[in-house]
Amino acid sequence: MMRPALELGAKCTRSTTDPHKRKARSIAKFKLSLTSAATTLSAMTLRQHALATLSVSFMALHLAMWCVGLVVLEIVRLLIPPTTRSVRRVAARMYHLAVRTDNWWLRRVVGVQWNIPAVDVGPGRIAVVISNHRSWSDTLLAQSVICAHGPILKFLAKQELVYVPILGIIVLSFEFPRLKRKASQAQSEEQRRESDRARVTEAALSLRETRAALMSFVEGTRFTEAKRIELNSPFQHLLPPRAGGFSAIVDAVRDHDAVVVDLTLHYEPDVSFWQFIGGVHTRVTIHAASFPADQLPGDLRGWLWQRWEEKEGLLAQGRNLGHPTPTKQHGGALP
Repeated sequence: MMRPALELGAKCTRSTTDPHKRKARSIAKFKLSLTSAATTLSAMTLRQHALATLSVSFMALHLAMWCVGLVVLEIVRLLIPPTTRSVRRVAARMYHLAVRTDNWWLRRVVGVQWNIPAVDVGPGRIAVVISNHRSWSDTLLAQSVICAHGPILKFLAKQELVYVPILGIIVLSFEFPRLKRKASQAQSEEQRRESDRARVTEAALSLRETRAALMSFVEGTRFTEAKRIELNSPFQHLLPPRAGGFSAIVDAVRDHDAVVVDLTLHYEPDVSFWQFIGGVHTRVTIHAASFPADQLPGDLRGWLWQRWEEKEGLLAQGRNLGHPTPTKQHGGALP
């Protein structure tokens, strides 16, 4: 049995104070990263590498096509402010079409299989979505699940993404909340955190108007064995969750018929994003649990740790995870 959540959190925090331990973990992280990259390259055939390249090209061109439409919509919205609501509705339809196209490619061309679990989310309800974070493919799968039930899915994005072609247009057009990775020279680290919290709260408040879903990867970064060692995580399949941004979101929408959706993504086998889009046989089982936001405790940090303990158990069960519901074919149907 795991120790109490707050004790585990304190343990993870204390683990970074010893400079010798930090150095040793950094070296271990670098070695594991090299080993992982070498394993990924050697485990794939030339055909799979070609398919991964084709998949990246297809998705990039596909997003670029939709971005042209988004730019036009943004120009209309800026020139004619009363059209804002209509523009948002059209943009949401484009978002759903883009997700369906990605689903088709992954299912029919790449051959990925995944289930669409029942989620207590509708087009008119605010949703806060959390999930374990293994790969960039997590975003594609989360979009598939949430958009199958109605709302578009927004993400907490790093400020730097604004300057990335295509992604920057998406971040701006759909008003993704943007967070800074580091404090500027004129800011202290505490001021940066407060600024990020204010941005997250503002984004959550905007959900009252747009009725969208907002996703937060509360682990803060993608899971790797190297990062697990570096953070001294008490879990075997997860990194410790961080409650800061998640707490701000929930507090802002708690009294507005919001629901928190906790997704657990289990890859079989566990593959990198490049392997995922390259057709390395992948089956993903998705488990979902929904919680009315107004019924969550005030101590969201403790609640998150409890969810992560349960999530750890689900991931440890492997193929017994969740109950696939292949009646909805938005993603790949599980046999």
